[in-house]
Amino acid sequence: MTLVLTLLLVIVTLGRGGYAPWATLSLELGATFCVLTLTLRTLLASKEEASTRVLRHRAWKRLPFHMRHPGLARWLTRRAKAPDIEIVIPGEGESEAIELNVGRFVYFHGIPLKRTGLGMPLVLITVWILLGLIPLDGDVLASVSPEAHRWWSGSLELAGESLTSAPWSLAPFVTFRAIWLWFAVLAVFVLALRFARDAEASVRLGFLLLVVGALSGALGVAQWLLEFQSLFGREPEALRATGTFGNPNHYAAYQSMLLFVGLGWLSSYRERKKSGGRGEPWDHHALAFIAGIGVFLCGLGLIMSLSRSGLAFGLVGCAIWIGLTSMRTERRGSGTSRRALFALALAILGIVVWIGIEPLLGRFQLETLGQDWLKEQGRIAVWRDSLPAVGDFWLTGSGLSSFRYVGAAYRSFGGQIFYSWAHNDYLQLAIELGLPGLLLLLWIGAAVVSSTRRVRADLVHDTDLLHLHAGYVAAVSTVALHSFTDFSLHLPANFALFAVVLAAAVSLEPRSEKRTSSRIPRRSHRTSMVRGG
Repeated sequence: MTLVLTLLLVIVTLGRGGYAPWATLSLELGATFCVLTLTLRTLLASKEEASTRVLRHRAWKRLPFHMRHPGLARWLTRRAKAPDIEIVIPGEGESEAIELNVGRFVYFHGIPLKRTGLGMPLVLITVWILLGLIPLDGDVLASVSPEAHRWWSGSLELAGESLTSAPWSLAPFVTFRAIWLWFAVLAVFVLALRFARDAEASVRLGFLLLVVGALSGALGVAQWLLEFQSLFGREPEALRATGTFGNPNHYAAYQSMLLFVGLGWLSSYRERKKSGGRGEPWDHHALAFIAGIGVFLCGLGLIMSLSRSGLAFGLVGCAIWIGLTSMRTERRGSGTSRRALFALALAILGIVVWIGIEPLLGRFQLETLGQDWLKEQGRIAVWRDSLPAVGDFWLTGSGLSSFRYVGAAYRSFGGQIFYSWAHNDYLQLAIELGLPGLLLLLWIGAAVVSSTRRVRADLVHDTDLLHLHAGYVAAVSTVALHSFTDFSLHLPANFALFAVVLAAAVSLEPRSEKRTSSRIPRRSHRTSMVRGG
């Protein structure tokens, strides 16, 4: 499944980052195929696996409500948090036992699903988007969204008709089309959750994404050196790597995610070798050297995009990654890993200087910044003009992906440039989904922070996985910050990659878990609880 999802991400990226219709369709069909495959594998499981699921489901249903649903129970009764425990239930034979990890998993028909805290807000935000497509009576629409009522009334009056019913989404077709992409990315996220909790699967995922990042970075370097941009009708006045995206800022966001995942994998590999980990098919020095070249190419691709926001937030991501890998790494030899990564950074900088550092520094010179600042005034003006729309659509929003129509009505400046996006994902979602959607987004962010902290606490004895997880967290953090100044996550390729990386960040499990267990009789309704570590 890791290989299939990686190939799916690559296919989508080849279509201008997912902008090409065939690329978006590939993501939707590919996600559907993966979900159907996983469903068939579950339905056609062996008799032993099916029997285990049945026993696990019965045991799960016998547990008290506050153990099956600790979050909901705390909200309803404010009782103490359920302990992180395992319950072992004797099976049919003497050696057979069914384990229920109550603190970490919720069980759906005996299938364990990792508790991440993201399930409820994701379901609610999906329902909220779908509600925007339901036609409402004119009076009801006027009460819940007066601005949407005014828009629909004005449009129908021009056609000589009167408003009887309409949805609060101002662009129902566009919202309907966007919801399918949302479902596809959700499917990718759920699939990634299923396999990413396995430590070895997460390691394989990190290596595969490192390979993708190296290839994408090599393409960016080729564009820089061979002026490939001129082949696509672009003026080579300022060489900037764009990969397969066509937009250097979106390419920078893509490369930054792959760079930190690659850094996490390389650092994890070195930690695993120092601790006497399992052997690799090649000599570990050769594999580390090849992986270092991959990270080197990822970094070069990011730098040659000349994206100021990409480079700035990439540096912030580096600080996050260094801070996370510095925690709980008291083992001897970590200084060697630090020196190797520092040498890698110097190598990237040396290549940039050799190729020519003037274009890079030119992007940050005061003269150039002054000229570009005038160009950026349009983006700042869009932010300023869009703020009144937040107040007008504060309750319901204007509908997912409707900013391209709403923003034009609030525009206060002239010119031929048309802004389809707000260049700030959070501002745009506040307009399209209203205050409830923004609150749900904050809920998702809080759940991600809580879940990643819990995962890092669980990985305290697996230093190599701790380094790998730091790469995933740095990748998520970098793109989340980058979204304040761009709309990279509106591209299907970046959004799907972000979903996979996020799933790995919130679901990674340690290789060996040491928790206290309690045994309960298989047909008894009595449950004994023992607090675990």
